[in-house]
Amino acid sequence: MLLQNSIMHKLHGEDVMSEYIDLKDVKKVLESRQELCKDVEELWKSVGLKFPTQFQGCGVLGRDPMTRVEFFKFWEMCDDSEIRPACITGNDELFVSSKVKVSMAHPMMFEGFSKKGFPILQKEKLIDINKHDGQSTLEETGILEFHRARIERVCPNLLIWDMSEAMKCWRNLGLYYQGYLSICLAHGVLFEDYHGVGESGKCLSDFTERVFEPAFEWLKNKFGVGPIIVPLPWKDSYKLHPNNNILQQMNKDDKGIDFEPIKILL
Repeated sequence: MLLQNSIMHKLHGEDVMSEYIDLKDVKKVLESRQELCKDVEELWKSVGLKFPTQFQGCGVLGRDPMTRVEFFKFWEMCDDSEIRPACITGNDELFVSSKVKVSMAHPMMFEGFSKKGFPILQKEKLIDINKHDGQSTLEETGILEFHRARIERVCPNLLIWDMSEAMKCWRNLGLYYQGYLSICLAHGVLFEDYHGVGESGKCLSDFTERVFEPAFEWLKNKFGVGPIIVPLPWKDSYKLHPNNNILQQMNKDDKGIDFEPIKILL
């Protein structure tokens, strides 16, 4: 596989090999896959979909965009590899009480440090999780609007694509995750780690075996290469959401993002 490195991880106590690329190789791998772009776009066309070509040359975070520290780590990594950050959202998704969605519904706001150097935190409860679990879409809960407004404060030009309609089609074909991962076969680079402990813990391990690995192999068998994936690190501070005052300090208008106010959290 072109420029791809096999990175050893631990899963369920066993050694497993998962294919990722190093951050420093991102642009070279993207360049090497250019001829594959048309084949991927043809796959989407064959099922009646238009491929989101706006992801060409982008780093992709497959999360509903929210300005928590994980997002800024992703942005910093995109800066290091000299590619544009982009996010995938799902306006029609049901709200489920996973750890990521709970972080959206009850964001833990980071307000700075105390005189003794401890982080000052304040939880905001945007909705009643029990009331909305599995019942309302993210858009209907108002959660997306809250986080989108905060995104606008610090990175108003962020590329965001709503995958809702496309994913309905892929789900109907029984190829939901194959369609999702195909976005980063040749056009973009997915920042994710399916084999680390991460935020979701064992839930992620189950998902990796049941959904990710079969989808990865399906694409590799069809196109000869797997998706381009850079491992996105995780630590507890990544779930924190800088408050509006800190976001304002990070805002450099059209000159990027100033990471200094949250540097210690990255």
